[in-house]
Amino acid sequence: MKQLGKVLLVLLMVCLPLYGCGSSKSDEPPVTPEVKEGQASGKVGSSGGTIEVTNPNSPIKGTKVVVPQDALDSDEMVKIVIDYTDQLPGPIDTNTVAASKAIVLAKNNDYKFKLPVMVTIPYTDTQMSSGDIPAVFYWDKTYKKYVAVGVKNIDTTNKTITYTTVHFTDFVVLSIKDFAATLPSADSGFRPAIDGFFHPNFGAYDSPGGSCLGMANYSGWYYDFKKTQDGHELYNKYRQGDPAGWEDDTTVRELISRAFMASSQIWAQIWMQKAYELGDSQTGQLLILTMTITKSPQTFLFTGDNYGHAVTVYDYDATTGKFYIYDNNFPGEVVTVNWDPTNGFSGYSKAGAYPPIKKFGFEAASTAYDVKEFETLYQGAENGWSSSKFQTIIITTPVLDLTNSCTVNDPNNITIAGTVTGGLAAAKYLVYSVNGTNGLGGQLVTLGAGGNFSFTIPKLPMASNSIMMMSTTDPKDATRRVPSAYAGYKEITIRVQGQEFFTNLGFETGDFTAWSHETHTWQNTTPGSFTPEKSGIETIGTDPIDPSIQKVYKGNYSARVNNEDYDYHISSFTQSAVVPNVTNPELRFYWTAILEDPQHDAAHQPYIDIEVTDDDAGTNLYSRHYYTNDPTYSGWRVITGSSHGVGEWKVIPWQPVHVPCNTAVGHQITLRVLAADCGYGAHGGYIYLDGEE
Repeated sequence: MKQLGKVLLVLLMVCLPLYGCGSSKSDEPPVTPEVKEGQASGKVGSSGGTIEVTNPNSPIKGTKVVVPQDALDSDEMVKIVIDYTDQLPGPIDTNTVAASKAIVLAKNNDYKFKLPVMVTIPYTDTQMSSGDIPAVFYWDKTYKKYVAVGVKNIDTTNKTITYTTVHFTDFVVLSIKDFAATLPSADSGFRPAIDGFFHPNFGAYDSPGGSCLGMANYSGWYYDFKKTQDGHELYNKYRQGDPAGWEDDTTVRELISRAFMASSQIWAQIWMQKAYELGDSQTGQLLILTMTITKSPQTFLFTGDNYGHAVTVYDYDATTGKFYIYDNNFPGEVVTVNWDPTNGFSGYSKAGAYPPIKKFGFEAASTAYDVKEFETLYQGAENGWSSSKFQTIIITTPVLDLTNSCTVNDPNNITIAGTVTGGLAAAKYLVYSVNGTNGLGGQLVTLGAGGNFSFTIPKLPMASNSIMMMSTTDPKDATRRVPSAYAGYKEITIRVQGQEFFTNLGFETGDFTAWSHETHTWQNTTPGSFTPEKSGIETIGTDPIDPSIQKVYKGNYSARVNNEDYDYHISSFTQSAVVPNVTNPELRFYWTAILEDPQHDAAHQPYIDIEVTDDDAGTNLYSRHYYTNDPTYSGWRVITGSSHGVGEWKVIPWQPVHVPCNTAVGHQITLRVLAADCGYGAHGGYIYLDGEE
């Protein structure tokens, strides 16, 4: 699902060998303080409950903690205490104002909650100007820094603010006087091609997954709390094997996957919550306000029908009215969304890669994580998930290929078996998760003699399924999704034959099997009228124009549509297929474009077309048309000094495409990919095409 500097290093190094330092626990010690006037307390179990300050004489009357059902284990009963102090938990800037008491939340259990807890705090606007809004922060005692929390509602009539958190500490409402009147630019300094992940998100978007949330939050944490001390940029860390390719970067893939495990249960809940009541105006203002106060990137969500996606907002330009975003589906690219207080959000520059966006929401890492979890993950990745300390999970059934993948004919009753060996302590249990879904996620399997295990998945829910397994000594890991730093870990992919229904979509036959392919020219548009054609099959390696582009996205082969030479060539690849009546039929493919920029008029620039059409319904399921340096695409990469003409070459990095085909069952759909030289004959352009098989 792209998984937010000063660090808790010494303490963690002392306790990391013990089950990952209890990474699900909060940074506060367990407490059972005596209740006094102004406070409220009560006990809550797995059925949930509400603790509220009702004393009319209390300055924090109305403060309320709502614990949802299943936020605690079935055998848990915790005492929650609400308190306050007049002392701010940390210093604030001169232009920042405190709009509440410091609210102290505590409980006699030091685990974080399994699901976010909803907290409501009263605030005062006496030091705020008309139109100003507040936000909620906690003071992290380890990092000596204010951290934003996920505000869900601001009631300006009753002067209350509601937020979510999975751990308890001291919270305070802060604002900036005259903020609404100025709405200043706010730049955290984060940049995607430096501070984001080089590795892309595992899917086009997450439903209900979690890798995007883990990547968004971890990249922000690393920039904020770790980059300066570590001395490295996240984008360039963990480059294993070929430094230009991400497929062999297994350390960072496990880091992302473990962040997935830590958030998948929560992510499956929050992206479809109706609790995001702020609206576009307050959401945008909160992003600017929290970036201004914390000087940190913030987490941002958008959702549509049956999907959600988490990204990282790192800059707001008040002059252009644009937020700048790291979208973990597009590593290193600059992504933007327009915003103003009246009209809200519009023009997400990567909107075409997703189903229609229906709603935007403000979020924060603290909704899903205690920041210590990221420190634990960091230490594990720095150690390379060392086999000398970690348990090792070996899969014997099913038989996997070198990419830890396999394909099955029937999605029903899939048995996975193997053994767990080694580690600092012998594992007792295996926890597995299937695509992060609630129904199959977090299942606990007791290991047999010698670490043997076997479990059966009743039905694989998707065409391509990610099975994540963690070995552990603590059975609570099944419900708390603890990404234990020294536990064993294994991720495998099981695909269902027939659901990805195109033939040779990834060109793994090493030839053009099942594809129609041809080259024609600007002057003669008859398909196949130019020979020999300008396309070909590519093997693993780097592009000659842009060495940062891998010619193959997945597997061993891809197709190159057109090539780098020139002379009016236009080439295409086409395949049609009937969508089968199976669960979640889908089309997943990937493309990257390399186009020369002669700076002609738009109609005569080199260009590309990618279309997926429902031929029976006469509709487009996916459509992209870009000419070189087309302003509708925001992430062009310039290859300086690369042209044999008057312009430079411009590159669109690999684009993951996921086309749900549920509405086209029984219909013929067609994928057509085209690349063209310029219309004046002296400049080239081409595409690499790859796919899931």
